[in-house]
Amino acid sequence: MPNAIEFMHKSLQEYLVAEKMFDEMLRLIDKDRKGKYFITDYKDVLKIAWELFSSHTVSKEIQIYLIDIIKIYDNKDEKLELANRLASFLPELLKKDFLYEFNLNDDSYPIQKSLNVFYKYWTVLSYLGSQKNYIIKEFERKFYEKLLMLNNDFSLDIAMNGGASLNYELNLSYQVIKSHFSG
Repeated sequence: MPNAIEFMHKSLQEYLVAEKMFDEMLRLIDKDRKGKYFITDYKDVLKIAWELFSSHTVSKEIQIYLIDIIKIYDNKDEKLELANRLASFLPELLKKDFLYEFNLNDDSYPIQKSLNVFYKYWTVLSYLGSQKNYIIKEFERKFYEKLLMLNNDFSLDIAMNGGASLNYELNLSYQVIKSHFSG
């Protein structure tokens, strides 16, 4: 008789996926003995986010668990530090469209993967509770373009799947996005 439990309830699996996502994002605030961050380059951040988030759209249940895990995480200093770190990498990640790699021989869709990474990265950042506007003028247009792409992806999914949606729900609390752009 095996010693391990072979059946795991779907909701437990979803919770564990969400917990893994948040734990991996917390790696961004890990420091060495001298107090220097282990991860300092946006490429390393993008690699972590890509490996975590690019392969599939998060189910509504995983999204809810991820948000709940972030909200109940009780170390406010670490939450603020993580929010600041995620925000500091945001301009470079937007410049790269949250796209880490693409293989022409693969049957994946690079734009969808990019949207998956952007959406989940933003979900973590926006629910850390720092009450800051992260949409700075430098990349406001790029951020807005991602929002439009998510909206188009959402609309297309509804049309193609008879009403089923990807359930994109972006937390834009405290964010200032101009409705018009010059130049």
